Amino acid sequence: MMNISIIAIGDELLIGQVIDTNSGDIARRINPLGWKVNDVQVVADDADEIKRAIDRAFETSDIVITTGGLGPTKDDITKTTLCQYFGGEMVENPDVLENVKQVIADRGLVLNDLTARQAIVPSSCNVIQNIVGTAPIMWWERNGKVLVSMPGVPFETREMLDAAVLPMLIEKFPTNTAIEHRTLMVVGYSESLLAMKIADWEESLPPFLHLAYLPKPGLVRLRIDGQHQDKALLISEINHYHNHLVKMLGDNVLFDDDVPVE
Repeated sequence: MMNISIIAIGDELLIGQVIDTNSGDIARRINPLGWKVNDVQVVADDADEIKRAIDRAFETSDIVITTGGLGPTKDDITKTTLCQYFGGEMVENPDVLENVKQVIADRGLVLNDLTARQAIVPSSCNVIQNIVGTAPIMWWERNGKVLVSMPGVPFETREMLDAAVLPMLIEKFPTNTAIEHRTLMVVGYSESLLAMKIADWEESLPPFLHLAYLPKPGLVRLRIDGQHQDKALLISEINHYHNHLVKMLGDNVLFDDDVPVE
């Protein structure tokens, strides 16, 4: 199983001015691949803090994904910090400049000198063109591990993960692990009473299935997670235990569906 670390960069995240939604989006897209998100770090726009966060991430993870700090203003220091970390020098990339010009033209705007500086990137990285924004995505490899630096704009991160980054990571780190989830919304029980009610059922789960309790006011969301290299077996077993649980809880199941955690 591949291990992933996510680093969200930005002072605005630490003072609560902006909510980090990128980490959740990345995790939701990573999970179906059978990969594990080890940790999420939120760090300031500070070069030393960013470098320390990368060091921590590489200790446990094969893939590190950063978001944020890639704008053209002086407070956006991620590019220069990553250049210091991986080596090389900051150079203008003509392909990035053409992409920036195209994105700006598509928006009906006029390119200014500040935005044009988005084309200055570390010479040590491989650039992935950001077709929905001006901040280039940068990819580094070291000792068989990968760091991908992505924009902080959530729409750009979501779009480019699906369009380019995840396909490249899958090609680099192919996996044959299947992963499945089943979710139930249960009413009429507190979390502790529900755990007592289904204790024998939970104890009978095979080692490749795991139950998570996600309580909210008035209901408890139960999520059955499963991972196995035999996808047919996994689907059969998770459906069996899911259906058994639905039968046990009867009318207390508000609905059962595979819905994302809010």
